[in-house]
Amino acid sequence: MILNYQKIELLEKIVFERVKFNPPLKANEIMQNEACLIYSLNGSSKIVGGEETETLARQDSVLMKCGNFINQWHMKEETTENEAIAIHFYPDVLSLIFENQIPDYLSKSGNNSGKVFHKIEKNEILKSYIDSLLIYFDNPSLFTTDAIKLKLKELISLLYNMNSNGIRELLSNLFNPSHLEFKKVIAKQLFNNLSLEDYAMLLNMSLSTFKRKFKELYNTSPGQYILTKRLERAAQLLGSSNQRISDICYDCGFSDLSNFSKAFSKRYGFSPTEYQKGL
Repeated sequence: MILNYQKIELLEKIVFERVKFNPPLKANEIMQNEACLIYSLNGSSKIVGGEETETLARQDSVLMKCGNFINQWHMKEETTENEAIAIHFYPDVLSLIFENQIPDYLSKSGNNSGKVFHKIEKNEILKSYIDSLLIYFDNPSLFTTDAIKLKLKELISLLYNMNSNGIRELLSNLFNPSHLEFKKVIAKQLFNNLSLEDYAMLLNMSLSTFKRKFKELYNTSPGQYILTKRLERAAQLLGSSNQRISDICYDCGFSDLSNFSKAFSKRYGFSPTEYQKGL
């Protein structure tokens, strides 16, 4: 549930966002000509994009190039209120803030290895930048056009000077889409708790196109294939470890323990508990 939301715009586009919310919260981000940096002030999430998955903890951030992403914020016992900052980049906004003299590292495509995001763990310089941004959010009148341009320019310079190859690669390809291979996306994201609609969104397809393509490649429906693979992995883990049933359930991509137990029992003839005990 969203508790408080602030946004700051430039050229009629959202460039700064601050949101407070109670988890769990799932955000699907479709960014076709847009890049973004997300910073967690409080709370943890899992970010899924293309063939990659990354976890985000308090004071972590992730730089994402153009593409489609899913951000799943988790509920934890020690906190009920989460807070995050999102900073968005667009080609025309960058052109404006750099007065049509965009630095080479932003205007020339680099290696473009296929990576769609880069995690930045608890960086003190970035934390100081976010702290300064919070002053503006607490005093919205400070967000003049010149101030917005200055803060965006400051962030880009800060990111570049972190001297990370991963960050620099993304900066040089912010608006250059990565080519996603259908089967690799399915294989990499198979055990995340994603719906068919989520898979279709990640691959930038309609649900009907996704289902048709899946049938062509796997000769079965996506729902049946995904369920079978998740149950097979659950059976493997139950037979080879003493993990809690609930942990295996969620690790295999199921969101509900009761439904997992019913599906498992139907396929194997034993409940997950019986199967783990070797009955």
